[in-house]
Amino acid sequence: MKIFILFLIVTSVESYKILCLFPYPGKSHYMVFEPILDELINRGHHLTVVSFFPATIPLPNRRDVSLQHLAPPNVEVLDLKEIYLKTQKYFGLENYFGHMSIVTSLAKSNLLICERIINSDVFEEFLAGKGEYDLILIEHFNSDCLLSLVHIYNVPSIGLISSSMMPWTMARAGAPDNPAYIPGMTSVHRKMTFFERLINTFTLHFYNTWFEYAIWREEQKIIEKKLKRKLPRLSDLGKNSSAVLVNTHFSINGIRELTPSLIEIGGIHLHNRTIRELNEPLRTLVENAEEGFIIFSFGSLVKGSSLPRKQMKAIINAFARLPQTIFWKWEDDISDAIKIPKNVKFEKWLPQYDLL
Repeated sequence: MKIFILFLIVTSVESYKILCLFPYPGKSHYMVFEPILDELINRGHHLTVVSFFPATIPLPNRRDVSLQHLAPPNVEVLDLKEIYLKTQKYFGLENYFGHMSIVTSLAKSNLLICERIINSDVFEEFLAGKGEYDLILIEHFNSDCLLSLVHIYNVPSIGLISSSMMPWTMARAGAPDNPAYIPGMTSVHRKMTFFERLINTFTLHFYNTWFEYAIWREEQKIIEKKLKRKLPRLSDLGKNSSAVLVNTHFSINGIRELTPSLIEIGGIHLHNRTIRELNEPLRTLVENAEEGFIIFSFGSLVKGSSLPRKQMKAIINAFARLPQTIFWKWEDDISDAIKIPKNVKFEKWLPQYDLL
């Protein structure tokens, strides 16, 4: 009888060995994935995490393979003044094409990172297919470099996207975007004019073509040179993902058709983190903001203080007309020549999660 009761209370546990690949050195990207990794560990799975942001304290069931020595973290790497000068070559169409110089420059930097990762000592075991894994979690961004491991290990993979969908995400899932009504990486909205549809169509095809020949095929050469053998096309390996989790939500990114393998997880990084008490003078400023407050930040990738003076003044003038208090993340000291409205407060660091 005792043995029978023992079997009744025993439950089966299925834990998997998961290889997690995050080859982009952007902290804001990795922060989206952290809650997923934490929950997988809590559920008993064993993770091998290859990233630029290893855990600061040892965690059970988690092994970190650090890439920190291969590239600095992408923090405040985009200078808005430089970007503004580059976009002037678009003959007044910078609102439509200005983003191209940003995207292509980031992708080219990832090509260099790909070469460093593939040729690093810490990555030798993975290229050799050492270790047994049941699943691969891999970031889908502007590099397909590590998709080669999906072929090497021959296991299912799940893609993770920390931003909105890339121009090729839907096509790889079997349902290509229709640029006639699905806005791509442009400033247009759903109700497009004929000219805007032309711009949207051109942009979609430009990115798919440019990335195929300028990035993915170059990454292919790097990997095949290292392995001394041919591999399937990386862009084809990207089509074989079992699922893709995207950091979007229809309430913000709009309603669109999705295949069953594309799952929106927008806001997953807003987990139940402990909220810390605000320090002075932020606490007093928040308490005195009778009309509420607005946080204005360019994020961790862009150095906000590199904003050209003309654009900065235009934004300040717009904020001056608002009743709310504006907390503006600005990394440098403010020039005395700039007239700052009473409701605009510049801060070098904003604890965004605690504020909200």
